[in-house]
Amino acid sequence: MKRHFSLLQLSRDHHPALIAAQICKRGSPAYLGLPTLPAEKLSYIRSFWKDELYEHFKIEEEILIPEIAGKNDELDKITSNVIEGT
Repeated sequence: MKRHFSLLQLSRDHHPALIAAQICKRGSPAYLGLPTLPAEKLSYIRSFWKDELYEHFKIEEEILIPEIAGKNDELDKITSNVIEGT
């Protein structure tokens, strides 16, 4: 799907986040040298959150969501959970 150039980096951020989510699963297979032991996974996820995800979510919450608010009922329904904190 074609994305507006201003959304490209946010879109690209999702792939490593999906990989991080997958390694959190119990018994997940080794992948590209990522941690496999629970304590190592926890450390990795904490660093990943601090170094990458926090800023990503901040941009989505402070810039993207307000920009799209009121333009599409379905998107408003989805983003209302973020705005309301649920």
